[in-house]
Amino acid sequence: MYEITVLADGYAGIQEYMLSADRPYDLAKNYLPACRSLDAFYLSHGQEAYDPAMNEKYREYIDQQVKNGIFSERCGRHHRRLTFMLDDYYSGRLDLRQYFGQKKSKDYAAFLSSSSSFCCGVR
Repeated sequence: MYEITVLADGYAGIQEYMLSADRPYDLAKNYLPACRSLDAFYLSHGQEAYDPAMNEKYREYIDQQVKNGIFSERCGRHHRRLTFMLDDYYSGRLDLRQYFGQKKSKDYAAFLSSSSSFCCGVR
């Protein structure tokens, strides 16, 4: 099993925050594949610590994957959202309400129940 190395503390912080904000455990757990993918991206670029510029490069990479039909738009949003949450976590301003408002939660619930939620493995 792939172990997160570079962003482990950020992912753990996001999980902890979600659970403390009464978000379902599955919501936090479902970001693990996206985090593994981002972590692998960091390592493939020789990056050993969080870097907001690397997150921007990853978002561009994900946009290209969506454009090429490798990821669905929903899966792409999921991966991009994780990078924004990590940006907020590492800057000390993590507030998940901006990511999971009422409308966004309904969209996210639809995402989790769709087959698109399984597209988020490491590539």
